[in-house]
Amino acid sequence: MNALINLLVRWRMACAAWFLRRPFLRLTQHPARAQQQVLQSILQRNQHTRFGQEHGFAAMTTPADYAARVPIQTYEDLRPYIERQERDKTPELTAELPFMYARTSGSTGSPKDIPILNRSVTNHQANQQIFSCCHASAVPGMFSGSILAFVSPATEGRLPTGTPYGSMSGLMYRSMPAFLRRKYLLPEEVFECADHALKYLLIATFALADRSISYIAGANPSSFLKIAQVIRDASAEIIAAIADGRLPGRDTLPPEVYHKLNTAFHGNCKRAEELRGLFANDREVTFAMLWPDLKAVSCWREGSCRVLLPALQRQLPPHVPILEMGYLSSECRGSLPAASLRHLEVPTLHENYFEFVERDDWESGSRQIRSIIQLEAGRAYYVIITTQAGLYRYFMNDLVVAGELHEQTPTIKFLEKGAGVTSITGEKLYESQVSEAVESLARNWLRVPEFFMLVADAERQGYCFYIEAADHIRVDLADDLDAAIAARNIEYQAKRASERLRPLELKVLRPGTGEIYKASLVAQGQREAQFKFLRLQSRDKLRFNLDEHLITTA
Repeated sequence: MNALINLLVRWRMACAAWFLRRPFLRLTQHPARAQQQVLQSILQRNQHTRFGQEHGFAAMTTPADYAARVPIQTYEDLRPYIERQERDKTPELTAELPFMYARTSGSTGSPKDIPILNRSVTNHQANQQIFSCCHASAVPGMFSGSILAFVSPATEGRLPTGTPYGSMSGLMYRSMPAFLRRKYLLPEEVFECADHALKYLLIATFALADRSISYIAGANPSSFLKIAQVIRDASAEIIAAIADGRLPGRDTLPPEVYHKLNTAFHGNCKRAEELRGLFANDREVTFAMLWPDLKAVSCWREGSCRVLLPALQRQLPPHVPILEMGYLSSECRGSLPAASLRHLEVPTLHENYFEFVERDDWESGSRQIRSIIQLEAGRAYYVIITTQAGLYRYFMNDLVVAGELHEQTPTIKFLEKGAGVTSITGEKLYESQVSEAVESLARNWLRVPEFFMLVADAERQGYCFYIEAADHIRVDLADDLDAAIAARNIEYQAKRASERLRPLELKVLRPGTGEIYKASLVAQGQREAQFKFLRLQSRDKLRFNLDEHLITTA
């Protein structure tokens, strides 16, 4: 049966390569033309909506018309249309009405509900096939064994109207073809477990029971490192469950859910004995030892996730690549791979319409728009996107860096959220600079701490560095980090030299603080599977009291 399923998977990848990926990459030869066609299609399809009529979609013939007549939008600008469209079932933003929403956190206290259309699902399924076949062609055999994937629940609740909200990743997981679903290790009910500790214990138990995992996928590398930690801390309990064939959580989960999960779980006494041997003498057991057939891992490699990659790589054999998950958010998939092993991603110019503003221009108040073909390699840009689901000229507050050309299309990679910028006295410190500074000091730890944050304290006129105690924290770390940041930001260096910024202060957090902080933000509406720790925040924007979790203040 496994041979037949693998044959079907290879057939699916071959079809995707020919019918989906090849036409997509052909568009990169003429990106301006592709973008014009996408924009015109979106405008024509939605010209009779309230938003389309208010802004004159029917009369627009060029991107310049569009930019002139439609202001740049935030979610709060679009929220009234989204809420009215849902309440009255009238075409406010899109001619096709949403059948569900992707919920994520907003800049205000209210969550953002991103419309999902049937068209959205069709496009996402096609994009996922392009993504998969590109990686599979670069890493032969990555789909030959079981697949361990991390997603958010497909349905997390319902609006007052009854329409569900959840995640696109969970929806894709639920709706994949039956033969492909058999390759995936975890039942979707695992992701619906509200007890986060039990959920990760269940994931670890399913994973350790299966020796044949060949591919691990999830947006954030912190999910993988969390599983590694659970495996270290609960190996005896997990091995006992594998030997007995009974999952943990029997007294916690609803009986029908536990029965369904336990039916999908396969105990294995031989595997349990193998694991006991691996964990003998309290040695460090890595993914490489647990899953010898592992071929590839995919996750976010950039932004604040970058600093976790060395710790993840130490879990893997040297030949196993960490592939880029891509520029991906609740709002849209913004990029697809052009060259997997080189981590080159091109914008999804076949589906979304892109506009860009150079970082310095935006932050100085200028709104000089650049198209895809006007991007310059090495420069950072804010992204403004128009999607098929009614996000028109939507400001993502995301910064991307333009890279080398693929055909005639610039590649892009995510740099950081625009919110990850602070300035107490004109230094304009960026989250990427903080991540790079911490990464440069990684040799001071046995493993890079998962949770750390630099907080700009305007009242104190300085920065506080919060770090979760994983191993011994050197008291002079603050001085080293201060110097590392200064080396990457000349304005910070100048402000420190002139004492306009006070010395960086080190504050050590109790183990587990990062998980508590994450759980608080997930409870406020952030998507868990796509969760990213902000490594840089202003004190007045931090909705969590880190000082309540201190071990000591250095």
